[in-house]
Amino acid sequence: SETGRLMWINAPGGRRVLDDSYNANTASMLAALEVLASAEAGRKVAVLGKMSEVTDAAEAHATVKNRAHELGIEVLALETSAYGTDAMTLDEVVDVVANGEWCALLVKGSRAAECERVVRRLLQG
Repeated sequence: SETGRLMWINAPGGRRVLDDSYNANTASMLAALEVLASAEAGRKVAVLGKMSEVTDAAEAHATVKNRAHELGIEVLALETSAYGTDAMTLDEVVDVVANGEWCALLVKGSRAAECERVVRRLLQG
């Protein structure tokens, strides 16, 4: 399957990354959150970039944030405050994730958000 399209990758330390960094709309974001939620028990984190392709952006981002909250998934917002949390730089996200206690991580956003940079940095160990 194509890189960045909803695929699990084994990361250092027995952790798993769900790479869906290729693009994003509300439906695909919600579907990816469900896949993440179905992963083995433990702390789950979603690194989310902005959704450029949606029409009502504010509502779309709120819907995704609320669903993540319902599923018990922590959201780190990559270079956007669209999800109602502080915007974090790539370095900040990688730092939090590299040093954090989590077992499954989703990376997803619109193509323009270049979320695959997070995946690349994580897999460097």
